[in-house]
Amino acid sequence: LKELPAKGKRPTVALIYPHSYYLGMSYLGLQAVYGLMLERSAFISHLLFCDDEGVVYRHPGELRAGYRPPDLRRFDLLAFSLPYELGYINLLRVLTSQGIPVLASERSRLPLVVAGGYAVTMNPEPLAEMIDLAYLGEAEGGFESFLSALAEEAGALRAGRAEPGKYELLRAFHGKPGFYLPMEGMEQEAIRHATSDLDALPAYSRIIAEHTSFPRRHLVQIARGCTAKCRFCLAGHVTRPLRFLSGDAILEIARRARGITDRLGIISASPSDHPQIRELTRTLVDDGFRLSFSSLRLSSIDDEMLACLLNSGQQTVTIAPEVLDEEHRKVIAKPFPSNSVILQRTRDFLHAGVRRLKFYYMLGFDFEDDAYIRRLGAFLSEIGEVARSVRPGRRSPSITFSFSFFVPKPQTPLELAPMPPVGELKRRRKLLKKHIRGPCSLKFESAERALLQEALSRGGRDALQLLLFLSERPFRTDVIRRAIAAFSLEAQASRPQGRWPRVAVANRDGASDAMV
Repeated sequence: LKELPAKGKRPTVALIYPHSYYLGMSYLGLQAVYGLMLERSAFISHLLFCDDEGVVYRHPGELRAGYRPPDLRRFDLLAFSLPYELGYINLLRVLTSQGIPVLASERSRLPLVVAGGYAVTMNPEPLAEMIDLAYLGEAEGGFESFLSALAEEAGALRAGRAEPGKYELLRAFHGKPGFYLPMEGMEQEAIRHATSDLDALPAYSRIIAEHTSFPRRHLVQIARGCTAKCRFCLAGHVTRPLRFLSGDAILEIARRARGITDRLGIISASPSDHPQIRELTRTLVDDGFRLSFSSLRLSSIDDEMLACLLNSGQQTVTIAPEVLDEEHRKVIAKPFPSNSVILQRTRDFLHAGVRRLKFYYMLGFDFEDDAYIRRLGAFLSEIGEVARSVRPGRRSPSITFSFSFFVPKPQTPLELAPMPPVGELKRRRKLLKKHIRGPCSLKFESAERALLQEALSRGGRDALQLLLFLSERPFRTDVIRRAIAAFSLEAQASRPQGRWPRVAVANRDGASDAMV
């Protein structure tokens, strides 16, 4: 790393999560990038969030009468972390509220506006008119080179006397893994950066916060990539190849939290894929940690593993079959046990003392007909009856069925699948609710938001007009409905055009392998 500039001369970066503090601090990817900027760059780094009007802040406690947000025009770099497409709307609101031109072509000087995250890696084109640079893939081991180059030139760029200048600085990264320059168009090669050595650049909580989805919990990412290749899943395709953090590194990072918290969150697409997961779980429980897992494969939770989880304080088990049965799971390439196993393991978990079971399913696939919906409702009712029978005469354990709508994503095998209109999605939802019986809670995603997500997932540069429309209005269902009609989003979703670059992943030799 370059020697830090003298005090008062160091360049500044605002790392912005364009949503609430609660959601941002629940996202480990944001904390990992913040740690990279603090520990491996010459920048003075500020972590910021925003409200629904684009007002940025450091902590929600600041949002009182008379609050004045920091002036982002004084920063050298605005780096937006975008794991989800709906964050694009608040990105525009942040720029507008700060008096920063929305179009990159109208910004000749600093700050540079950069965006990265799952959503951007999947398809950077909807933001192409607004950002100077899209970063594709994992920041660790790749983004630091850009931070170093900008740190060296920031003073001159800020003063307007830099040679070679803003655009030449950006073009120096053209074609390098991780860097997508919107000004070069879709003809450029888009290569995603993947960190090769997780032990050298681990992702873990830099801030252990109270007001998050994981209060007072130290998060550690133990793997990247996924052994499954589900045809619908973005994470399974844009996080390849599969890599593991070593057991020693996991224990060392976990033990840093001693004296701060005993709550530990184990994060990855599937933590049970880690070759040392059982040994690590036993050791961490023996060390006094209370564990939670982002997810676990049902086949990995045998009686020994379940006992270990319960001893660590975990009371919730999450199960994600996604679709009705094995026949349909084969269609989407979802590796998962049969429904009979699901029922038996549900019974086993509840008998063992698990208090909460959460099941995740999807609606919106083209193989769904009314008979499928009725069969799905009948099977979920069976699960509810199992819960009732385990503790007769007493309060039933908590059973929750959460349903999302299938949104086709670029860079996945189902990227060109049609998406049904909102009315059809709602009809299927209503039919399913009619056929689910028993003691359970149901949670459904908004059909309108799902369709909007599709438009931003598979959109091109013309998405700017849609984003401007939404950013100028309250984010309500009636406004989304107006946008769906005004921009013909249902027709577009039924006939996708493939307006996104094909993203490859850089291999260890520096070449690239196409994603399939």
